[in-house]
Amino acid sequence: MIDNKINKEIRDIFSAYLTEKKLRKTEERYTILDEICAFSGHFDIYMLHQKLKDTKYHVSKATLYNTLEVLTDAGIVIRHQFNSQLAQYELRKKAEIHMHFVCTHCHSVSEVKNPPFLQGSINALKNRFTPEYFSLCVYGMCGKCRNKEQKKSQKK
Repeated sequence: MIDNKINKEIRDIFSAYLTEKKLRKTEERYTILDEICAFSGHFDIYMLHQKLKDTKYHVSKATLYNTLEVLTDAGIVIRHQFNSQLAQYELRKKAEIHMHFVCTHCHSVSEVKNPPFLQGSINALKNRFTPEYFSLCVYGMCGKCRNKEQKKSQKK
């Protein structure tokens, strides 16, 4: 959950972006943004849709997709595409330095926050490049799937 001060900053950035691009400032867009700010990590379109439904706020999936696209263009939300699964989104304010481990078998995604070697790499770049955010994905087999595979091969 994001505190109210940061949520207001994000809303102000969104308002300025909508004004600059001459887009409408609708209640739906701000409600969607507020719900996104309440997520603690990654989410997909279905999770967002369900969350809005749970709060008795009806919005079409088309509106969600359009709003997510606007929020991504505004730099407020980051879109991740892990394998062929559904796109995952994350509030940029919460996207501190981290890397994703994507299992190519079960498609689970886990994160490691602030890995020391990444922080060192970013610090080394700061004189020549100012990073805003990044995504590092490592693809492989998670421990659960590896254990299943080992058990399968032991039975043979």
